[in-house]
Amino acid sequence: MKRVWYHNKVYWVSIVAVLAVLIVLADVATYHGIHRLQATGESTGLVVDHHDDHAAKAKGKIKLTYDSYQYTGQKTYHLNRDVNSWDHANIKINSVTIYKLAKDYQRIGLDGKSGNCVMLINMTIKANQDISIYPTQGTVSTNNGLQANAMMGDQDFDGDIDNGISKTGDVVVVFNHVKNINDIKKLRFKFEAFGKSDDDVSNKQYDLHLNLK
Repeated sequence: MKRVWYHNKVYWVSIVAVLAVLIVLADVATYHGIHRLQATGESTGLVVDHHDDHAAKAKGKIKLTYDSYQYTGQKTYHLNRDVNSWDHANIKINSVTIYKLAKDYQRIGLDGKSGNCVMLINMTIKANQDISIYPTQGTVSTNNGLQANAMMGDQDFDGDIDNGISKTGDVVVVFNHVKNINDIKKLRFKFEAFGKSDDDVSNKQYDLHLNLK
């Protein structure tokens, strides 16, 4: 009696061998296909993980309080601008530094503001009398339509300052939707100061116009 083919072990061995070869070929094709997609960025039904390229573009980090933020561009302007319009204090705007951040951060600094640009206004305050002065609670606007409230940096340098004391620190300003920091050419910086007497002469509203060059 003739043996049925599926009772023949030789046939089964051949079938299993062919299937094994096909599986190996399929795995190799899939491997090369995925790597080709990752290299070229072609779009198909496969999900390809593209790593964030901000770190590669970043030039450095700026640290504010406890956190650091990557930036892709930086401009520093050494102004050395003396402001002596109030007898109670002498003020000097030392420098303005602007950082274009590598991305939109949701929480920046002590106030947790969101933005993609940080400005540091470094200034020195010398009290000629006992004063209270608040540049970290001021406002800053720019020639290209930006405006934001200032906030305190790492140095606690404003507030109550006794007669004869000098303090230096940074006023931090966070802007949003900044495309190019080179477009920022002028600043208007407003903040308040108060003497210890009750008359109006002892109070001061600073309104500084700063050219960045």
